[in-house]
Amino acid sequence: MHIARRLSARTGSSNRLSAVVAAVAVPVLCSGAVCCELFTPQASGSSVVSVMSYNVENLFDDVSDGTEFHGFDPARDEWDSRSYHAKLDSIAAVVEAAVSGGPDILALQEIENPRTLAALAEDALDRLGYTEAVMVPVPGIAFNVALLSRFPVRRVASHLVRPDPPARLRNILEVELKVEDQHLIVLVNHWKSKFGGGGEATEPLRIATAELLRLRLRELLSQDADAQIIVLGDLNLSYDEYRRVGKAYQTAVIPKSSAYPTAYHGSSLFITDSADRAGLRGDKVVLYTPWKSSDAPGSYVYQQEWYTIDHMLFSPGLLNGDGLHLESFSVVMEEFMLNRFGEPLRWDTATRSGFSDHLPLLARLRRN
Repeated sequence: MHIARRLSARTGSSNRLSAVVAAVAVPVLCSGAVCCELFTPQASGSSVVSVMSYNVENLFDDVSDGTEFHGFDPARDEWDSRSYHAKLDSIAAVVEAAVSGGPDILALQEIENPRTLAALAEDALDRLGYTEAVMVPVPGIAFNVALLSRFPVRRVASHLVRPDPPARLRNILEVELKVEDQHLIVLVNHWKSKFGGGGEATEPLRIATAELLRLRLRELLSQDADAQIIVLGDLNLSYDEYRRVGKAYQTAVIPKSSAYPTAYHGSSLFITDSADRAGLRGDKVVLYTPWKSSDAPGSYVYQQEWYTIDHMLFSPGLLNGDGLHLESFSVVMEEFMLNRFGEPLRWDTATRSGFSDHLPLLARLRRN
């Protein structure tokens, strides 16, 4: 099932949103894709475009589909409509607190299905004026990646990862947006976690996703070196993961400044904290990460240690001062989102309160 929704405000004081499905499947890369109807751009009235990425942690709806995680199945667990709508409201509170009026573009991870995305966009976030909602669900996956936008969607592709040996992994959602006279490509990711064997044992699955992403980025940047691209989402490894593991094994993301075997060039994604080093560098694909210059300790805590597993990575086209240009990067850390230790306040089903085990990332792009 492919979904690419155009949301339009109804007349009347309620300002609720209606949805229209507009999707045509065509082959792209090694995946299915959705080509959306082209819509007339709406001027935002601002020279700054805000982009937010948020792993909302287990947003399941109140319908039992058989793929729910333990604790979130209405047929078996203490998860009901009241819990579901409380969770929707908690996510909305974070989104609205992140930036006045909500971000222009909102990338999401851990959304169960199109029904859940529609409820979030049309009910909990109806005040924020999102006109586009995109998700390409992967069969058998408990939750998916998605994107909401105030800017028109030009094109959508879902890149499916097929590792060897086979494993069911989440897709990479590619959405091209028309930001007035600029084109912005957003690639939403949620890579394999370390659950099920630890970092080294599960790293090949993250590398498989990184390799597919690298191929797509190489294709895009070969066609247009100034393509404006953001890679974002929960990659389940820190920007300095390769150093954290003592370079003992290949990781899916590797800092360009590290020493590494040349065999890694064709499968890992490389990152840099120097804008002038991003781009195609021989057989490497290098993107800019703002994490090293951030004051935030991270976006996720495990056993009282902070990690930078949520990412926003930028192509050279967003760093050269033309068109859209990266102005700022931050971690959203409002006090109400944190527990007494200053860590992310996770959702608690028993009390129907809390938010997520991740903190959102926020980037501001200046339109020149």
